[in-house]
Amino acid sequence: MANILVVDDSLVDRRMTMAVLQKGMECSLAEADCAEAAIEHLATAIDADLVLTDLQMPGLNGLELVERIRSDWPSLPVILMT
Repeated sequence: MANILVVDDSLVDRRMTMAVLQKGMECSLAEADCAEAAIEHLATAIDADLVLTDLQMPGLNGLELVERIRSDWPSLPVILMT
């Protein structure tokens, strides 16, 4: 079963993305409301197989999150959502 982290500052978009994923596949989902929370989550809480992230977020944006993930978890795939 895949572990997927959904990162989006919009609660509605996060929940909609998670609902689509739950209907389409068997997976374990986690969520973060900003890039900083996603980094913390990846560092301490889960062994993610995939990160789905929004591009535009306050603080660190999606591209900055991708750069950080590439640096700290180079084999972790990331999909940007806009």
